[in-house]
Amino acid sequence: MADRHRGIHIIGVSDGYDTNSCAGRKLLRRVRGLICETYLDDLRAKTHRGLIGQIKLGYHVGGLSYGYCSVIAGLNARGEPIGHRLEVDDAQAEIVREIFRHYALGESCQRIAAELDARGVRGPRGGTWCVSALYGSPAKGAGVLNNEHYVGRYVWNRSKWIKNPDTGKRERFIRPESEWQSVARPELCILDDDL
Repeated sequence: MADRHRGIHIIGVSDGYDTNSCAGRKLLRRVRGLICETYLDDLRAKTHRGLIGQIKLGYHVGGLSYGYCSVIAGLNARGEPIGHRLEVDDAQAEIVREIFRHYALGESCQRIAAELDARGVRGPRGGTWCVSALYGSPAKGAGVLNNEHYVGRYVWNRSKWIKNPDTGKRERFIRPESEWQSVARPELCILDDDL
């Protein structure tokens, strides 16, 4: 309704909506809003179903963890990627092993991060190392020391993003552990059992 208050004239080309038309304007606005909301819910479900399909085909669908790189698995007839696979980045994998060795010897995350920074080793986001990049959150499986990829277990569907209606910003929520999906991926293993 703010459009009429501010004198803005809106015409919907595809649906014939016109703010200057008094006949059914309010009803049409609400019906179109409901249709759009239903479309978004359906799109969300289809996208999630597509991600499940990609996982079943052995492809990668999440963020990129330190120690890995994402490579195109192949191209379709139109030259578009059919999916992406994770591969171990040997240089970063050695840093991951080093982090675990130092942590196993009792060094703090602060000390490990400081040592990596002093040597000029780039962190997961390309900058310096911080404690949260190492320790992260055990509940979220975040941080180098909590990443199950390193033992050959690919876990996804841990969280979902929901738009806050008050702020308009997306917020991350942890799903119940019963909804998490886990797939064995021995080719992603960076750490041996002892470490």
